[in-house]
Amino acid sequence: MKHPLLLLMSLCLAVSAMIPVCSMAQTPLPRLASDTLPAEREYFEFHTIDRAPVVSLYKTIDFLDSRTDTSCIGMVEITDKKVVRLVLQTPVQPQLSALLTAYSAPDAGDGELLFQLRRFSFAEPFGSRYCYLAATLYAKQGERYAPLANLDTTFLLFKGLRKAIRIETKHILSEFLAAHMGTRPAGAVSYSLDELTRLDSLEKQQMALYTTTRFADGFYSAYSAFRDQRPDLHGEVKVDADGRVSHVKILDKAWKNAQRDHIYALVYNGDPYVVTYLGIWPLEKIGDDFYFTGKLKLSASSQEIAGAYVMFGVAGVLGRNALGDKMVCRVMLDHQNGEFIHKKILAVD
Repeated sequence: MKHPLLLLMSLCLAVSAMIPVCSMAQTPLPRLASDTLPAEREYFEFHTIDRAPVVSLYKTIDFLDSRTDTSCIGMVEITDKKVVRLVLQTPVQPQLSALLTAYSAPDAGDGELLFQLRRFSFAEPFGSRYCYLAATLYAKQGERYAPLANLDTTFLLFKGLRKAIRIETKHILSEFLAAHMGTRPAGAVSYSLDELTRLDSLEKQQMALYTTTRFADGFYSAYSAFRDQRPDLHGEVKVDADGRVSHVKILDKAWKNAQRDHIYALVYNGDPYVVTYLGIWPLEKIGDDFYFTGKLKLSASSQEIAGAYVMFGVAGVLGRNALGDKMVCRVMLDHQNGEFIHKKILAVD
């Protein structure tokens, strides 16, 4: 049976054969009294779990923090009246060394690892929280670093946020490290330390979606097709009085037989759109990333939980409870897997 982390990593986004653009009725979200972050902090540490040791090729591990915002993971409610900043406990390298030692069997090799933290943050400011965790593990080869594995996952946290995030990350990181401590780099690709500091940009330079000057018209069943700018479906669109795409109909019989709910994206007259269960939203490229503003259903009933995994555009764990709101979000596409990174919740429906 696959470990839950592998299931998390394998989940993908689905999309509707015929979807209307939804109204944007909005209720403002509650805000802190001040737009500034709370001064008081609470510190997050990486912890080990009890597990069988593995034969490791590596004895040491270094740390590189490549998060866009290294000052804060997010805000945590200590009580109904007290909110603090959750920040990463530093230094991180000794914490990772403790993990490596705890999971290593005797007679480990003398290799060196590098753990690059690329994202560790919350989407929502309050209540239940999406937590994004992305990292890459490298084996050091002289003055260069060869990739061993990528971790890119999203999980949903409910009440008891401080305890929940520690439990989730302990298991995710332990499995991630343990799975690759005994492996060697599979390819010839390697990076200098300087290249690792701008890795996102280097990766995007290899993707047609991020380098094209003209998007290819058509329908895309999944992010991989959209990333490569290779339309793989046939369909029709309807536009409203303002010329905006309002409906999509997929004509491929194989698509209907597969009983999929919707596509990932489309390009119409050179303009790109992302498609969700609740609408068709224009994509805009700002700097080196793609964004859209649209309504997402961020919850499901108990009968809908399985479908909710893909409905959010993230691979996540809902747990026993489910929220009941649709939210208008400012969203950025994850260039690696096309997941929806919620940069800001604008309103609750």
